[in-house]
Amino acid sequence: MKTSTTINRPPETVAAFVTDTRNTTKWQQASGLLEMTCEPSGPFKLGSRLTEKRKMGGKTSTYVGEVIAFELNKTWTIRDSVNKPPKFQGVFTLAPVSGGTRYTFDFDFKLPLLMFPFTPLIKGSMAKAMRKDADALKSLVEAQGK
Repeated sequence: MKTSTTINRPPETVAAFVTDTRNTTKWQQASGLLEMTCEPSGPFKLGSRLTEKRKMGGKTSTYVGEVIAFELNKTWTIRDSVNKPPKFQGVFTLAPVSGGTRYTFDFDFKLPLLMFPFTPLIKGSMAKAMRKDADALKSLVEAQGK
């Protein structure tokens, strides 16, 4: 699943906001994010371990991911660091465009076998939440400095 939006701020500004986990709950509310922490603390980077709590479908779950690829102000990849094989991976990309930054989030996940019949419903719900999160990110970053 993929979502994109153009944010009227430079990639450096968008990256600084997104990689600061103190901001994450501000823009990922639609996808159920309740809390996110980063080890080591501070903006995340290659090797950072991110722990998040999300409420989805009435259930609160904890997910742990590791930043496995990172190019400052351009792209980073977070992958499930607990399960083998990984159950999720997200790739964030920031591309400079006229007047700002094209933010893209590409997310892939694997459901347990018993949940497989519900994959289209779950993916549809998640795609809507990702779109709302991207819109919230755009609003928050563009409001900075006004």
